[in-house]
Amino acid sequence: MGYHPGIEDDGVYLTAVKSDLNPALYPHDSAFFRVQLQATLFDRWMAGFVRYTHVPVAAAELLFQFASIALILAACWSIARTLFDDERVQWAGVALTAAMLTLPNFLTLLRIIAIPVFLILLANGNHAAAFMLFLGAGVTDTVDGALARLTDSRSELGAVLDPMADKLLLLSSFVVLGASGVIPVWLAVLVILRDVIVVLGYGAVFVVDHEWMEVAPSRLGKLSTFFQLFTVGFALMSVARPALPLSTVSEVLQTVTGAVTAVSGIQYVYRGLLWHQRRGASAA
Repeated sequence: MGYHPGIEDDGVYLTAVKSDLNPALYPHDSAFFRVQLQATLFDRWMAGFVRYTHVPVAAAELLFQFASIALILAACWSIARTLFDDERVQWAGVALTAAMLTLPNFLTLLRIIAIPVFLILLANGNHAAAFMLFLGAGVTDTVDGALARLTDSRSELGAVLDPMADKLLLLSSFVVLGASGVIPVWLAVLVILRDVIVVLGYGAVFVVDHEWMEVAPSRLGKLSTFFQLFTVGFALMSVARPALPLSTVSEVLQTVTGAVTAVSGIQYVYRGLLWHQRRGASAA
């Protein structure tokens, strides 16, 4: 069944960390998770990290999950190199271990790893192969989401990795395709600028209000991501197969994508300002 980061952790580690930070939160029913954690120092390390950095507890948990997974895979690689001479078998052992950390998260990690390969193909002008890899990334995006729902293995790690993989793929695609003239420069600038403004606004809200705003993608934001993915896909297909009559469809799709991206950016800015206003009103 595998280990599900964010499920076991939220029920044990997160509770223990909060108790370390404020023992008054769990004065009576802390015996269970204290027994579970008697052989580890992780909860105290995370609590100390939160006290020192002032990051949210959930963010600290996520960082420790990343570090733990990296150490597990490094240990697996070391063991595999000792046991097997064939490098393919060694990597297969690492891949199998990574898959056991939940298959949906493993597929998401594969998408992130594939991004440099995708960019190299684009830079070398191999648009047909880049399109196939991009299509494969879209398929794994659909599959890992379906698997997470069907196997009830949705996790906080996956909730961060999945949109991060999409954003990395899209932003890098728009940068390269915009620079090479496959996609209009104005659209590439709009897509990148919108995400930069959202990220900077999120940081500005924290600096002003000293509290992290909960980030939840809106339907319009998801729709803009959908159109951006199709825009990149159609652009790659039109370059890889110039004989296909896709120029008109691509132009219309690019216009719609630009409009939806701009409106979704305005919506996120409005949500941030509204959240800040409500925080100010509640503080007063």
